[in-house]
Amino acid sequence: MAGTLKPARDINADGFAEIARSHQLLVHPRWFFGLGQKTNADFGVTLSQNQVRAGDFSAIKEGEASAGHPFFQKENVRRLTLNGQISTAVFSKKATWTLRGAGSAFQRGGDYAGLNFSGRQMNTYLETNLLWKTSQNDWVVGTNLTGENFQLLHNTPAVSFNSFSYLTEGLFAQFDHRFSDKVALQTGLRADHHGQFGWFVLPRVSCLFKPVPAFSARLGYGRGYKTPDLFGALEPTDFGRLQPLAAIVRPDLANSLNADLNFQKLLFDAVTLQVNQAFYFVSLAQPFEWVGDSLGRIALQNFLGKGRVLGTDTCIFNCITKR
Repeated sequence: MAGTLKPARDINADGFAEIARSHQLLVHPRWFFGLGQKTNADFGVTLSQNQVRAGDFSAIKEGEASAGHPFFQKENVRRLTLNGQISTAVFSKKATWTLRGAGSAFQRGGDYAGLNFSGRQMNTYLETNLLWKTSQNDWVVGTNLTGENFQLLHNTPAVSFNSFSYLTEGLFAQFDHRFSDKVALQTGLRADHHGQFGWFVLPRVSCLFKPVPAFSARLGYGRGYKTPDLFGALEPTDFGRLQPLAAIVRPDLANSLNADLNFQKLLFDAVTLQVNQAFYFVSLAQPFEWVGDSLGRIALQNFLGKGRVLGTDTCIFNCITKR
């Protein structure tokens, strides 16, 4: 259980809060069960609430806007998440069958500088898979179901977008082969069927090379996709100008190449040093962009052209292991 109380702050004394008032509460219990020698299960609940007050400093103190202090933003966010899984050994403990699921109810409401808006979003996920391990190979096959539902509850003044609901069915398989202690191959194939945008076939492959225990290198390729997100990267104050998703907007497809180098060493019998150097290149077929018009309306559309991302990350960790 955790909570925070953060008061509003008008740092430059201009009458407006640079730091919003925020009250947060988080409760996250989890239970674990042993159901015999072959079966294990766990179940968790997450409850969170966040109340935010921002805008005119006098309106924040009064709890509402007034004629002299009209700029006021009030947001109440509540989320309930349930998740759990059950796993059991099958085929003389050579394989493991797993069933897992999660559901999240997210409710947002408040007054965003004159827009009184509230909505509820439900996200669900259900998966079952079978893992088979041998001395050199790992096999995973499974299927999953993903659901997303948004219900518009109240809006004054009226907004232009409507409620929506999506359902995605998926099939996946993964095969890992260890040629030796130094070389391993990982492959996978996934097929998703989105209720609105149809089929997506997503392959991936990577090779791991570990010539010595302290050093490893990995090179991989993968494909992914992202469906249009009506609320992505938008502030609630922009909802009043948001236009419905146009029928011509298509999902973005991404092809990526990535490589990483890892080094880990115990120094002076006291300090563990770990260095990770990653490189990645991503090609986006139909990236998204937000576009505004002369009337102040904003809409999501596909960028006219392709996108490319080239990047690198360097991470260095150290830990004292002995005194």
